[in-house]
Amino acid sequence: QRQMCIRDRVEDGAKYHLISISDNGPGIPDDLKGRLFQRRSRGRTESKGSGLGLYLVKVILEELGGRVWVEDRVPGDHTMGARFRLLVPAALESQRE
Repeated sequence: QRQMCIRDRVEDGAKYHLISISDNGPGIPDDLKGRLFQRRSRGRTESKGSGLGLYLVKVILEELGGRVWVEDRVPGDHTMGARFRLLVPAALESQRE
């Protein structure tokens, strides 16, 4: 089961949207979390992906002044699922026009 939540957040005076996407799958072991967003990293999967998806998300968010990370859905127990978090800068009113 997947869940998605979007909340507004302020960090260091800047406004952001925090997007959280959680599941109750097998989770991501700690030793893979640090490598997950590296270019051509596919983790332990049988998928035919190129390993660029999460890397591109990271690069784009960092270019915009945001960030992405993954954590345990249940803190301290990766076997209970994963939670991906994307911190996206809120658009300025003048930029929306």
